[in-house]
Amino acid sequence: SYKTLSVSQVQSMPNVSIQRKVNKDDWGGFFGHSTINHDYNPEIISGDVVVVDNATGLMWHQNGSDHNYRLWDEVKEWIRKLNKGGYAGYHDWRLPTVDEAVSLLESSETNGDLYIDPVFSKKQRWIWTGDKFEDEDGSEAAWYVDFSSGGVFWHDDFNDRSYVRPVRSVE
Repeated sequence: SYKTLSVSQVQSMPNVSIQRKVNKDDWGGFFGHSTINHDYNPEIISGDVVVVDNATGLMWHQNGSDHNYRLWDEVKEWIRKLNKGGYAGYHDWRLPTVDEAVSLLESSETNGDLYIDPVFSKKQRWIWTGDKFEDEDGSEAAWYVDFSSGGVFWHDDFNDRSYVRPVRSVE
């Protein structure tokens, strides 16, 4: 389930090594990477490519959204269509939580110039999460993970564009 998370909550997530914290005025968050020892297995299911991580029990859409960015308002519709079509035979795809998305961050640029394992597509340089941030004046923002910088930030413009990398739990 999605949550509204403060900067300090995101900065204190387990299984994360933080190289540098970013203060709230700079979009909050941190630069760092996951400390999980992943066991990624790409699979083709019903003609669709997924990546199963046996270490976390998560199944990821390998390619995520196409080269076009998705506005925040379009994200739910994109995932609804993915579920309606039964991508890889499943109908329970969703946006990752911040914790799940951060688990993909590598400690170095391992996929060209991205901090994400090469088993994943290079198209998604940053991805939305389903978790939100609320600042002191009550304004909401969305958390996102940036694979081009190895960072985790919140962005207060829901009309900004980002990619989608759906996830689901493995049963």
